[in-house]
Amino acid sequence: MFNKARTKPASAALLLPVVLFMTFCGFKGEERPSEETERDIHKKVLTVDSHCDTPLHIVDKNLDMGDRHGSDWETGCKIDLPRMKEGGLDAAFFVAYVGQEGRDPEGYREGYERANLLIDAIHQMCEDYPDSVELATTPEDAYRLEKQGKRAIYIGMENGYPIGKDLSLISEFYDRGVRYITLCHGCDNDICDSSTDRAHPRDDGLSEFGKRVVAECNRMGIMVDLSHASDQSFFDVLDVSKAPVRMGFPNQKELDLVGFYFRLNRAPTTIRLTSFHGEADLSVSARNRGHGA
Repeated sequence: MFNKARTKPASAALLLPVVLFMTFCGFKGEERPSEETERDIHKKVLTVDSHCDTPLHIVDKNLDMGDRHGSDWETGCKIDLPRMKEGGLDAAFFVAYVGQEGRDPEGYREGYERANLLIDAIHQMCEDYPDSVELATTPEDAYRLEKQGKRAIYIGMENGYPIGKDLSLISEFYDRGVRYITLCHGCDNDICDSSTDRAHPRDDGLSEFGKRVVAECNRMGIMVDLSHASDQSFFDVLDVSKAPVRMGFPNQKELDLVGFYFRLNRAPTTIRLTSFHGEADLSVSARNRGHGA
């Protein structure tokens, strides 16, 4: 599935054969497993949360992840190390989310600094609790750490804005442990257009620079995440990516787009459902045969 020319290992989450039950599937009567059976399955499988905004709380609220916190947004958080252990969560992608400011040198600098501040917090957490968690960068790490009774912490970056227009920063973020990058967030950036920014009515999709970003992510082994991307960005990325892409928290429209794309291209679809509460983590393999072919 991967470009053989890439020089670094493939992204961790792409290769993790995670098996999780979807709680919203709607079992009918006796078809639904018992709670005991569900708990037994949960204990046996490797469980991964593919998107945790926890680093925001570590940095902005100065929360200690070694403590058990409440779940309210203002003073607490939904994930901490005690609750990861209690809930049997084996691995998680802690996300460096960066909001978008101006598309200018100052904005890029601030975005870059913010991303690194959040990544620093993830690294520090792992250093503070070496008996409980460890930074993970490969699929094998998750299984190794599970056997050791530790939680595997992967890093994702939500919004490619911190890259600015500097392609070399992808390699730098890779070296810091980033294993997926969500290309955009709530606003268009220099990589691609967002699904929620229509300051101009036209959807320009993936930019020429964005195509280079996707190619570099493919080469490095960083997953390209299409959450928040516009329709045209979605199709453009599938056309150019040489590796599977992911959508960490798609809605029904994005699921429909996946089906439409593959009907259009008559290509095989691989959809890997790996999260709970109505969300789906998708690994999409595309062999583009030309629109309408």
